[in-house]
Amino acid sequence: MTESLPAAAGGTTAAFLGLMEALGTQRGGLAFRAVSQKLDPADDTLRLIDPRDERWVFTDPRGRFRAGGLARGAIEQIRTFNPHVVHVHGLWCPDVVAAALAAMDAGCKVVWQPHGMLVEAALNRSAWKKRLFLALGLRTALARADAVLFTSTTEHDTSRLLMLGPSTRPAIVPLPVKIEPPEADLPRLHAEGRAKWNLGDVPVIVFVGRLHPVKRVHLSIAALAEARTAHPGTKLLLVGDGEPAYANMLRQKAAKLGVADGLVFAGWLRGDDKYRALAAADALVFNSEFENFGFAAVEAMLCHTPTVMTDNLSLARPSEAAGAGLVASSDPVQIGSQLARLITDPQRRVMGRRGRAWVEASFSAHAVGAQLADLYESLAGIQPTASRPPTPLAAAT
Repeated sequence: MTESLPAAAGGTTAAFLGLMEALGTQRGGLAFRAVSQKLDPADDTLRLIDPRDERWVFTDPRGRFRAGGLARGAIEQIRTFNPHVVHVHGLWCPDVVAAALAAMDAGCKVVWQPHGMLVEAALNRSAWKKRLFLALGLRTALARADAVLFTSTTEHDTSRLLMLGPSTRPAIVPLPVKIEPPEADLPRLHAEGRAKWNLGDVPVIVFVGRLHPVKRVHLSIAALAEARTAHPGTKLLLVGDGEPAYANMLRQKAAKLGVADGLVFAGWLRGDDKYRALAAADALVFNSEFENFGFAAVEAMLCHTPTVMTDNLSLARPSEAAGAGLVASSDPVQIGSQLARLITDPQRRVMGRRGRAWVEASFSAHAVGAQLADLYESLAGIQPTASRPPTPLAAAT
């Protein structure tokens, strides 16, 4: 169960959709329902969901200050579907809390996935509102959960684990990613991306994400200025949308640093256009204040584009160990120098291929789905076997 699935939510929606696809790869014993509130009929997410798929359940809207239609719909699914495990996503929604408590009272095992919302940095934003919400029931519900699921050791280590109950089991399962585009398409996408944004043959750095302070886009712009000292003409392709005032602030910063002519605002992209942007680049810069996973980095690697990530991000050291990118501190001078180094590294294309191979081995839907199924079976007390048992393991998610 999740609060909502708008395309504009970016990584959170992609994470939930990916987990549903991962569960769908596990045949012979795993049945599930995916519950969320209804989407706007024009929302792009609906293009990704088969309306005939009975595993998807869309409810009336959630409540604003108390549980509403979303909770009622989820509780009805718990009553009729009778799952072994209820997997809830997100924190700050009264409907999610009400559904989790109802599942616990019905004897279901509850897996809670906070998607980075228990991290100290996230809890410190609008802290008084979150303290109030915790006091009104969320803290009790979290303490009663059977497992809390993190996507990385970094998310686990930086989360406020004291909120969990003594019998709550922390678990780590990465998010799945679609293994696309096909490798054979990458040369074409590279050429089309270069042409679409008039990038010519200069070095290109790509940033993918919301234009928002938490993504620290200002560091990327400062890093561009540093990289340009070694490679004049380098461009920064910004893929994402944000508040106009913030975008204007970024333009002003670029002008102050003398790199305004190097910014290319591509806006929010999906499908082949996103892959064109990633494939067209020589490197991805990824320097958010926090990411509980990091879809942008993984998608860049699938496009053979190596990365420079700041060392606070969960994928930074593992990708470096896989030979898929470089790591920097949060100092824009160091980020820029690592980007400049990567742009001219003769092993850059080899790094790109290594990155894709690492992602395919680590984050495919089938690999992640198997880990989720193992967790559900363990909580439900079902002995794992080589083939799934014929009686469905019901997992309402």
